[in-house]
Amino acid sequence: MALMENWIQSYGDQIQAVFAQNDEMGLGAVQALMDAKKKQSVYVVSVDGIKDAKKSVSQGNLDATIIQNAGQQGSEALRLALELVQKKPLKESNKLIPFEIFVK
Repeated sequence: MALMENWIQSYGDQIQAVFAQNDEMGLGAVQALMDAKKKQSVYVVSVDGIKDAKKSVSQGNLDATIIQNAGQQGSEALRLALELVQKKPLKESNKLIPFEIFVK
């Protein structure tokens, strides 16, 4: 929250959007923007889809949270690691795991 407060003081109305790497940071940014009465003009999106973030989205404060599929990320990473250990040729060098965007 303190970082967002500093940005608000430094950049004020120039801030149009915030993308936070996790929901806790996103929620802190929302609170700082609300305290400064600037939330209406700034779009805030964060990542993880925790309960508090979904609640904030539903209340119209946080604009969106991106829900990652950690289970599938883990299983794909393990599958690729096993293929490497077993010296099998990799079918792909990367794997895209679908995500969900939670919005109001």
